[in-house]
Amino acid sequence: AGFAGSDFPSLVFPCIVGKSGLVGSQAFKRRFQFNLTHPIKNGIFSDWNCMEKIWDHVFTELNANSKDHPVFLTESPLTPKENRERMTQIMFETFNTQAMYIAMQPVMSLFASGRTTGLVVDSGHGSTRTVPVYDGYAIPSAICRMELSGGGLTGYLQRLLTERGYYLTSSGERQAVQNLKEKLCYVARNFANEMKATAITPPLFYELPDRQVITIGNERFRCSEALFNPSLVNP
Repeated sequence: AGFAGSDFPSLVFPCIVGKSGLVGSQAFKRRFQFNLTHPIKNGIFSDWNCMEKIWDHVFTELNANSKDHPVFLTESPLTPKENRERMTQIMFETFNTQAMYIAMQPVMSLFASGRTTGLVVDSGHGSTRTVPVYDGYAIPSAICRMELSGGGLTGYLQRLLTERGYYLTSSGERQAVQNLKEKLCYVARNFANEMKATAITPPLFYELPDRQVITIGNERFRCSEALFNPSLVNP
């Protein structure tokens, strides 16, 4: 989040809500004490009470009065019309903003690269979308969506580790699995050859925040392979 005209965001934090209304980094710091709520599922807002807390947190951290500023929001492709209406209602009725505009995220990504026409592959936490854009407008009939991306890969890695005997189920442990994924996982150039190579390669050791040490082998690339072969996740 930030202000128009700035080169970089003024505020970056995880979109999570914890107990007693803790938001973002404050909730993340206490992730091992209680479960966290993720109000965005597969790129779509699913918990409006939590989203209100997140937007309120944004205005507070930016030291901006919502009544004094127009608001620019982005949305995922194929967002239901009802969600857009709800966003508009909250901004005008709860935050009393002057004006607001909602734009599609992939179109904004293309604009950021200095282009108005192109094909955007947008793989976030909840879903992966391919969006063709022509002269600044997305072509809705040609948008493709896959319900697998970063969050799904984290869940798949969690499942692979369970097969090794590591049961990591709490919010904090899932975050530890995500950190492991970001640090150690990679995409194999040739999946079959990589499987053969790891059969004779010693596994790596990874220490979790609770000091537990786990071993990880071919899970490092089996996890990311699911993005190119989704049947691995849902046979």
